[in-house]
Amino acid sequence: MLDSLKEAAYDAVYAENAEGGYARDVVARTARLVDVDLGDHGGDRWSHGNMLRVVAGVDRALQEREKWQKAAHAHAEELAGMVDEIARLKGEAESLFRPLSIRAVVGNTEIPGVDELRATIVSQALEIARLRGEAP
Repeated sequence: MLDSLKEAAYDAVYAENAEGGYARDVVARTARLVDVDLGDHGGDRWSHGNMLRVVAGVDRALQEREKWQKAAHAHAEELAGMVDEIARLKGEAESLFRPLSIRAVVGNTEIPGVDELRATIVSQALEIARLRGEAP
């Protein structure tokens, strides 16, 4: 009977060690990720104080992440505003440089669909031709 009790106790200890080993591995990996040294700090490597240092390191990392996320969001909003402004300015520029669709009229002669410069040139040419007596 004593042997069966010892065996049950060993099984429980082995199971606890397996779980503890897994937990220690998770804590050690987390400590490395958040730059916490689990070396001897006046006690056991797996002491409560060291575990609190890991938790504090995780908190710092989360705060840093939140800070970067807020900054990225602010920059994304700023960029979106710039993209909208560029689109607005592009449309404005296109409308400024779009040929004007006006009609040149000299006497009874109408020339539709020419831009302002062409209309001026055509109007002047027609006026010169009229003065020379060469009007169409």
